[in-house]
Amino acid sequence: MRAVKDISSFIASLTGDRHYILDYLVEEVLEHQPKPLQSFLLRTSILERMCGDLCQAVVGGARSMGRRL
Repeated sequence: MRAVKDISSFIASLTGDRHYILDYLVEEVLEHQPKPLQSFLLRTSILERMCGDLCQAVVGGARSMGRRL
């Protein structure tokens, strides 16, 4: 992406046929996160936008969970 001049357009052009990006994100980024953060990201991945109260409603549990992550 360093050579890309218009990053917004590049990101918008990403489609499901770029499996190498998904593989990279899962193997090199997501799997290296703590298990509670992985769980939080999985549960909140259905949201189009995130805020503390909405994440709390989706994830449940203690209000401080987001602060610990």
